Amino acid sequence: MNRSCYQHLVFLFSIMVTAGCGIFFHVHCGVAMAQPSQAFSRLFTGDVATLLMQKLLTTTQTPCDDMSLKGVVSATQKHWIRAAGKERWEIENKFADMQQQLNPLLHQAGILDTTHPTQQEYDCVILLGAVLNRVRTRLAYVADLWKKGIRFKKLILLAGERALDSAREPEKEFFTPFTNLITIREGWKAPASLPTNEKDMMLFVYDQTKLPEGLRDIPMEVVYASRQPGERRATTADIAKEWASRNQKPGSILAISNQPYVSYQGATLQNALHSDTGWSLETVGHAANEQDSVAVILDALARTIYQEHQNVKARAHA
Repeated sequence: MNRSCYQHLVFLFSIMVTAGCGIFFHVHCGVAMAQPSQAFSRLFTGDVATLLMQKLLTTTQTPCDDMSLKGVVSATQKHWIRAAGKERWEIENKFADMQQQLNPLLHQAGILDTTHPTQQEYDCVILLGAVLNRVRTRLAYVADLWKKGIRFKKLILLAGERALDSAREPEKEFFTPFTNLITIREGWKAPASLPTNEKDMMLFVYDQTKLPEGLRDIPMEVVYASRQPGERRATTADIAKEWASRNQKPGSILAISNQPYVSYQGATLQNALHSDTGWSLETVGHAANEQDSVAVILDALARTIYQEHQNVKARAHA
């Protein structure tokens, strides 16, 4: 890469950090270049933890003698990650008494607030799967972007193999959207049977929701990933790899998540595409729900740091 190209990339990176955008994966000068997520770039300078990262470790009483990226990954994986086999909503909030001290730090890290697209047009928007109400929040965000003039040629729903959770996704919630951002479209008729898995649930929500004029005319497709043997569901990484394996034509992509998962899911999608050129990937999403516990947020942040570390290593061997 020549000097002028390098200088331009540094300039682009400085703009992204200052603007408060989501994770950005950009191709310039014929080389696939991945910019770290907003959260990661605020927590690490190169391979060293920033003062903000150190404050998060100290406030959560997380032992960490090595402030390198590798050392922080090890510490946060041990103390912030939920137990194997547990879902996010099953996490014990062991950091509840630290919430008042942690909230300002988490806002500074950029893991709680809404992130916005930087472009007006994209080749496709991908909506990442989640539990019912999260899917509705993400679709509402897509609808809001459309109303604001953001345009794209295709909408892709990324779904993973997962049975619906009757406690988190009860039957009544299929007919009573929890957010005023979503309304049921006029003339919609419920199917004979309700969805029992994530893929069918996402299609149900898409069909049920009133969308702004023109959005439903955009081609929509579903990408479905199976879970790994022994796992309860397909992970973000499983879905990202399945999606990447089907994408042969390079283009600009806007991925829709929500906080505190924007940085983690963006980094995971980035990893799935790290060896490809011609792609432009941005990941954005709505602000975190006030009901998200600090333990859930720190779990997401630990996964972000881990995935960014994997991306750093992948780029080093590219």
